Amino acid sequence: MLVVVDLSETTIVDSVTLGAVMAAMKRLRARGGQLRLVVRRRDVRRMLEIALVDRILPIHGSREEALAAAAEDVEPRRSARAQGAARVFRPPPGEEHGTA
Repeated sequence: MLVVVDLSETTIVDSVTLGAVMAAMKRLRARGGQLRLVVRRRDVRRMLEIALVDRILPIHGSREEALAAAAEDVEPRRSARAQGAARVFRPPPGEEHGTA
């Protein structure tokens, strides 16, 4: 299973955000899945780099880039059923962390 978390509209990353991302990653990896982040803002990306998240999770500039990179990581012999469906999470407008 692949989950792409789109943080494109996020303006700040705090400990709550980091904790939620790390908990999701841990759960997904335990089930053989993967988590990828989409970050467009340079300041948000820098916050994640300072927290060393970029050493644990792939950070991409767009959803398309994240999905394409994930597709390259999938073993060719795996069946479509084993791959599971990709999910993209993006908070509803007005509920982005740090923008309300």
